[in-house]
Amino acid sequence: MDEDAARWVVRKEGAKLEPDTLAQFDAWYGADPLHAQTYDALAASWRRLDQVSVLPIARKKRKSRVKTLASACVLMGASFYAWQMFEQQGLINSGVEITQLSLPDGSVAILDAQTRVRLNFEHGQRQVSVESGRAFFQVVPATAQTGPFTVQTGLAQATALGTRYEVSFNDQVSAVAVYEHTVQVQCQSCDTSQPVILQPGDRATVAHGQLQAQLAQSTASTHAEAAPAWTNGLLSFDDVSLREAARQLGQYTHRVIWMGSEKAEATRVSGVVQAARPAAALNLLTVGQGLQIRELPGLIVIY
Repeated sequence: MDEDAARWVVRKEGAKLEPDTLAQFDAWYGADPLHAQTYDALAASWRRLDQVSVLPIARKKRKSRVKTLASACVLMGASFYAWQMFEQQGLINSGVEITQLSLPDGSVAILDAQTRVRLNFEHGQRQVSVESGRAFFQVVPATAQTGPFTVQTGLAQATALGTRYEVSFNDQVSAVAVYEHTVQVQCQSCDTSQPVILQPGDRATVAHGQLQAQLAQSTASTHAEAAPAWTNGLLSFDDVSLREAARQLGQYTHRVIWMGSEKAEATRVSGVVQAARPAAALNLLTVGQGLQIRELPGLIVIY
């Protein structure tokens, strides 16, 4: 019902309707009192809202100490919340927030939004299972009392050899990307169980019973950053569909992002944006494209 109401708000507020279309609206509006109530509330919100302010373009630069401290405080709060959740449920789910965890062995895990992991650090074990989403790990070396640091995701197992690396599991595809030192990746149910050793800049995927490694061609192609951009709250898009950008940004909000026109569906975008502010990010990505972004209760409309 909310989506139907939002559709009519976009159409009625955007242009004068033809008689046939107006008759369809009147029929829908009068068919159910809830239709009218929902439409009136959304239309009132639409008229009250000014256009969302545009974010300045994000540039790669070192954070100031104040910004770093502020980010650390936010992540510490998210970490405390995630540990409470782990103690209560045996499972950590980041929800719509990027969440930092201080693990029992001193390692650090940063979970992207909509990421679910399980931890096993009993009896000297150091095991993490990424059940969905993606996580970045900063691993401390093993000691005489601890075993290797291993991340399980789908059919892939990634064992750190003292390193920084990213692990993701989406649509039944496991992926590992190395940012520092080396990682051993092994597929547990592939045609070959031979592990591969990844260096900085290398990546590997496991899907459909196959382990494939993409090795950096030269030192110039290795990761220049110590961590992926998303761990700092940034998303980068390079000539992707607006629908795909909206899908990714939708992971960082409880609101639905709705494509309200064929023009929006056909638009492609590029840019670097702040994931935590999806509406402003969409505004930035669509500058000069002739599109509008509107925020309604529980909804972001692109038309």
